[in-house]
Amino acid sequence: MKNIDEYGLCLENTFLTVYIPSSGKALVFRIKGRANKYAEVLNYGPFPIDSGDTFNSLDGGTTTAPADGVFPDRAYSAEGMLWEPPSDIASDVYDSTDMWYVPTDPPYNQRLFHVILETTPKILRIGLEVPLGTKQMSFQAHKVQLDVNKTFGWTRGVFETVHFPGIHYGYLFANDTNMDFYTLARFKYAEYIVDIPKSAEYIFNILTMQKPSHWVTLATRTYEEKIRAALESAYGFDGFPIYPVYEKQKAISEYERLLKEAKI
Repeated sequence: MKNIDEYGLCLENTFLTVYIPSSGKALVFRIKGRANKYAEVLNYGPFPIDSGDTFNSLDGGTTTAPADGVFPDRAYSAEGMLWEPPSDIASDVYDSTDMWYVPTDPPYNQRLFHVILETTPKILRIGLEVPLGTKQMSFQAHKVQLDVNKTFGWTRGVFETVHFPGIHYGYLFANDTNMDFYTLARFKYAEYIVDIPKSAEYIFNILTMQKPSHWVTLATRTYEEKIRAALESAYGFDGFPIYPVYEKQKAISEYERLLKEAKI
């Protein structure tokens, strides 16, 4: 069964699984619908960079943006970037500093943003903070913290993630060339209307890869209290532990207990 469309977004009546390595748990969602279906591409425009904004330099010290929307050469993010909403909707969104942020109370906990960012130029390095201010890329069982200024631990040009309610995500970038770049951001996104499947056995089958689901890993080296608290506030619990296939009965018993706490 096909789970995703040509944009890489989940189809209705399919499943999305978000795995959180730092907790060893996953959230499983059924996609009931997609708000704004067929109109889910946002040509955002230049990055929210103002002339004179400070960046760290890959060569040491700091550097500044030479103009609005321009990422300076040999620079990387001094802090995570939030995506301010376009001006024509800025006064109407929940948070005018972060267009992907919604709170954890109903009806927002029944909505989930699946976001695929494409950058111009595609050569820019991309990383993520979850929550804002906490760098989560890592190596060797989380022993080594990575960042966009390191040799690796980032991607270029395209980045996929799922924005949970109640958490601000910080986007990190680096330009390892000797040229300043005018920037553009393009989002392919889905605002899913979701619930959590009520069958413990079906959830087990998804988490053991016996039933189809689109998987997204939320890269986390530390399980921050803000993540746990947001998930529990939105969904009643912070995820389903991952069990091996031979521990089916143990898993189903635990999943049934957690489903009694589910808020959606």
